[in-house]
Amino acid sequence: GLGLESIKSAANATELQQQWLVAGRLWLSASIVSEAGSDRHRAWECLEKLQPPSIESARLEASVIQLLLLRNGGIKPGDESHKRAQARLEMLTNVDEFSALKELHAVVTISETFKIYQMYLSECASLQPIDLDGKLRKLWGYSDQVMAEMVGGVFGTKTNEATLGYARLQFMPTWTAKHNESKYNFEEEFGENGVLLKQSVAKYDFDTLHQKLSSTLGREPGSIGISGTLLLLFTGDIDAARTDWSLSVTCWIKIRKLIRIKRVQSKKYTGEHLFACRGARAVALASGELQAAKEMFECCLDGQAFADAAISMPLLQEHVQEVRAFLSSWSIPASIDLNSLLLMCRAVGALLAADAHKLQRKPAWLPSPPELIRIAREERVWDMWLTGWQHPSLAAALVYEQIQHWSESAQVAQLLLELCTQPLIKIEALRLLARCSVATNAPADAIEQLQRALLITRQVRYVWLEQLVKRDQRRLRADRRSRIDPS
Repeated sequence: GLGLESIKSAANATELQQQWLVAGRLWLSASIVSEAGSDRHRAWECLEKLQPPSIESARLEASVIQLLLLRNGGIKPGDESHKRAQARLEMLTNVDEFSALKELHAVVTISETFKIYQMYLSECASLQPIDLDGKLRKLWGYSDQVMAEMVGGVFGTKTNEATLGYARLQFMPTWTAKHNESKYNFEEEFGENGVLLKQSVAKYDFDTLHQKLSSTLGREPGSIGISGTLLLLFTGDIDAARTDWSLSVTCWIKIRKLIRIKRVQSKKYTGEHLFACRGARAVALASGELQAAKEMFECCLDGQAFADAAISMPLLQEHVQEVRAFLSSWSIPASIDLNSLLLMCRAVGALLAADAHKLQRKPAWLPSPPELIRIAREERVWDMWLTGWQHPSLAAALVYEQIQHWSESAQVAQLLLELCTQPLIKIEALRLLARCSVATNAPADAIEQLQRALLITRQVRYVWLEQLVKRDQRRLRADRRSRIDPS
């Protein structure tokens, strides 16, 4: 097919000829290759100039506005471009000839839901209580009515459990603030025993669905292992998790090939998509599924950066820029720093390395506890996405544990408990504190710390983590008995 520059050249030429429909179609094609919001805006500007609009142009304009609403670099909720989009959609839907177009009605619903979604994300990011009734349940209703039908169009099926499950994964499934709410119910979101997730995983096929889903919805969670991860957390289904984690590795290998042969732009995967894929790894790490975690780590940018930070630096910088752009597009006051990202890659990589047990001296790249506490205070982004001990400060605290610097490790873990709200970070920090307590001959403290961790697992209904913490408690009791009666 045509390269990006050829498409843009043709689009510019048709603009000069005032062939607005053709130009709009070409700029939309360019945006699919470039992933640039500016190209989508150019497509929209061309289609607005077409007078009078046609059924074909109205359908195309609906698609462009939808992408501008869903992708980075597009329309921000409540800004002038959002008001312009709402006015334009109202005008188009009031044309009798267009009133029955499903594409228009779908994007109108997306636009109306846009502000609710932005407020929900703001609540998650600002650590406020989540308004389940006013926001999250409305988003679920929207996903069932509109998104599931869009997914069905790609799956080639009517709305069913698979399309409903995939549609509900569109709303930041790795942002776990909602899990802190007593009213949150996993089965309300994903069906009895997570049946909607199970069906969406069974239906998913990367080769036939990935690029179509990504183009249609803007977010493609089927490739990041999150379905199996949530099933593990809430139902204890380790087989589902392992299957989905293995699938995510296969998907990342194929994504890297698509980037290498220039079928897609790297920034499509170095932003929010990459951050979201860390959720699966977070739970694998907490579960002691280190081989699965290592495979997921090595197949994506994080593992590549650990292997060779210099070669990976352009993509690491792109990741930081894309995450910042994502946060900015939703007016979320949070950020990420390149040095913290590098620290996470180095610390997690060191802990997953085959010779991790041989770590004895403090690595030159390992920051002091005050610096780790500063990161936790200033970079709340790591608390928003599901990261567990991939939070740079917690990963570094685990390295301190590995080299038996118990005081430094415990100091950071204790401050993370005070600064973070993510359940998995708090659980893992408490498990780390308990190990430090055992190592410093304070078993009574370890008992109390594990009991606090157990309480959190029950509050958020992470049945799998509850079992892991109970296992820690059994091991601690057995260790105490052996010390009392070594015979």
